[in-house]
Amino acid sequence: VLPTSEAKIHDNWHVMGMQGTGSCDFSIDDVFVPKRMTWEGETKPLRGGPNFFLGRPGMQTTGHCGVALGIGLRALDEIIELAKTKKRGYRGTKSLISDRGSFQRFLGESDMRLKAAKALAVQVIEEAWVLVCKGIVPPPELQARLRASSTYCTEEVSDVVSQAFRFGGGSAMFSSHILQKCLRDIHATAAHNMVSDRSYENHGQFMLEFPDANPMG
Repeated sequence: VLPTSEAKIHDNWHVMGMQGTGSCDFSIDDVFVPKRMTWEGETKPLRGGPNFFLGRPGMQTTGHCGVALGIGLRALDEIIELAKTKKRGYRGTKSLISDRGSFQRFLGESDMRLKAAKALAVQVIEEAWVLVCKGIVPPPELQARLRASSTYCTEEVSDVVSQAFRFGGGSAMFSSHILQKCLRDIHATAAHNMVSDRSYENHGQFMLEFPDANPMG
């Protein structure tokens, strides 16, 4: 459309999580953008390869799921290492976090939850990938499932990370500890409209065969 040097970047991305994305607003003044240089996201792209055929919201599914699951795995790695050395409890009753049955259950269940969320995401994305490799934009019903899978991944990870942070106790609160960063990042990610629980409603509307069902409703 125009050289990036001509766009004005607004330094307004001052947030509590996902700070590294640098998602600042930008603006351009007195510029005419011809229609051939625009893309609504739903129509067939003119260039860019299979990924761009995923459309919207499909194109954002891989990013949202990948980021969320990555945060979840990092949080589990961090709490596992901390649990091996950190003791919690009152004097005379202190024990390693790793020795507590409640933590062991949390760890085993969380591992299964993250793996299940990943399996769902991969299954739906692979279904869409078969189509885009043939130059076909996934239909709205599949788009709704792609978006809902992103929401599911984000919600599962959000809960797992929140519990991991709680087990970390005071150690996890320090700004130098990765667990607090994981907590901030996943909750910032969960605030994105693309992974709103509205996506479940949209998916349900397609299941009910509502004529006006919309994956971006």
